[in-house]
Amino acid sequence: MDDFIEIQLGSSFLINAGICGLIKLLEFSKAEEGMDYEINGQVMKLSKEFLMSRDISDLYVKAMVNNFKETTRFYDILQKRHIVESIYAGKEELSKDDIDNINKIFKEAVQMLEKNSFKSGYIILNEYYNISKITDEIIARLKKEKNLEKEIGAYLEICNILDKPEVQEVLIFKELMYSKMNMFLGDTSFFLSANLKKDIRECYKKDFVQPLLDEVAGTKKKTKRCIECSNLAYNTKSISFMIDSTDDVSRKKSHYWNLKPDAFVCPVCAFLYTLVPLGFQFLGSDAIFINNNSSINAMCRIMRTYESKDDENLQSTNKSKFYRIFTDQKIDMLENKIYNIQVIIKSKNKEHFEINVISKDTIKKIVDCKKHLKHLERKYIKQNDSFISVYDEVIDNIFFKRSQYQLMHELFLYELKNNGNTNYIKDILMIEITFRGGVSMNSIKKNVDISWRAGIAMRNKLTETVQEKDIDNSLRSLVYKLSNALSVGNCEQYLDSIIRVYSGKGIPIPYIFKECYESEEMFKAIGQGFILGLKYNDYESNNKINIGGE
Repeated sequence: MDDFIEIQLGSSFLINAGICGLIKLLEFSKAEEGMDYEINGQVMKLSKEFLMSRDISDLYVKAMVNNFKETTRFYDILQKRHIVESIYAGKEELSKDDIDNINKIFKEAVQMLEKNSFKSGYIILNEYYNISKITDEIIARLKKEKNLEKEIGAYLEICNILDKPEVQEVLIFKELMYSKMNMFLGDTSFFLSANLKKDIRECYKKDFVQPLLDEVAGTKKKTKRCIECSNLAYNTKSISFMIDSTDDVSRKKSHYWNLKPDAFVCPVCAFLYTLVPLGFQFLGSDAIFINNNSSINAMCRIMRTYESKDDENLQSTNKSKFYRIFTDQKIDMLENKIYNIQVIIKSKNKEHFEINVISKDTIKKIVDCKKHLKHLERKYIKQNDSFISVYDEVIDNIFFKRSQYQLMHELFLYELKNNGNTNYIKDILMIEITFRGGVSMNSIKKNVDISWRAGIAMRNKLTETVQEKDIDNSLRSLVYKLSNALSVGNCEQYLDSIIRVYSGKGIPIPYIFKECYESEEMFKAIGQGFILGLKYNDYESNNKINIGGE
């Protein structure tokens, strides 16, 4: 037991994300499970020998770079070297398009190379790795040279420098500091202004690795209590370096720790904090972590499902990508004894974490609504100068336990105003009924389908002599009346309009409308179903989703 340090899943998602990050670091280092570390349920044991014998600072930098490399601007721009070479190779004369493409690549490269974070990286590479700096003069040649051949020569010279492993590690890490890591970490170690031109590994070793090693190897009496794991330690560190966890402790102000000024953690937990960026999964500029306390392996397995989905379905919002995991049949949450989990989202443009606690029942209902949610993934409406994701609005209503009827009413009026397709709103209606649940859920769904088909039949009857292009306009008055009555819950007014339209056509009123008196919920569902039937289109128009008879 003394040969290992013990790490447990905690109540803090930060520590749990750090554990996921630690496992990624161990896997990158080719550490052997069973020898270098052990995982048993909620407990992980990490070999002291592994920590003492390996260069943890070097592993930290390399693991970060390896994990995020292909998502960086640096990687993208360096890959474009092959585009320049392929355009230039074997051509006696370049077309205007060729020259424009090359100049665009050069401009992107210059913008990246002139960033202050990269300039500090050049100094580190020169002073600590004895690698020639990318000077302002070299960049100026690429920026101002009028002779294309010389300009390409300067570009390739720069690429040769950027291609060196040491250069890639330092500059990619510098980019990650301000694109991903600063969403979680700041004001410590390599982030401090005094350390920006110092060796990253040495800064990290001094502030996090050496205290960890001293803690592991030390024999002094431990007297300081860690706020995370509650263990005693020789030394503790303020958690003020964690973004959205606390402000400077000296100000006695804290967000995450409920305004407690005594927010200090042991070296083990501080080390885990620095691995939080590795534990989260990034989709675009946002990051997600699924905090599942059932076991370490289950938590990591869930997070791995995102790794193959980063470029999938690019038209979907990040939120739809985040929550699609709960409809993935490979996830065995429903079979395991998981009663509540946290979904933590950190957006680049938001100061705080977004935390949703999702019950097992909610997960099951999301799975049940998989088909309907899928239909909404690419559905947007324009509001002023921006586009609103219908999927996001529906998901927010689910997690904030709001009814979908107000959203359905607003979407219906929007589509009515813009002559849009309303078919997708039926998906939202079915989601609403599913989440309302209850013993009458299946009965309500059945009645919605009946009223929806009645609406389609009435649409056909009312428009049988109307030209295709005029159909929606001919129904507009009736649809508005029904929609307004439904939005205020006026069953009598709604049914009065129904009676008038059926009587006017000499058609028997479908028995389904009698069910409207059963309950307010039944009235809303049947009423909405009939209106959606009146507006139903059996074709796909203007990139709207066609749900047919589903």
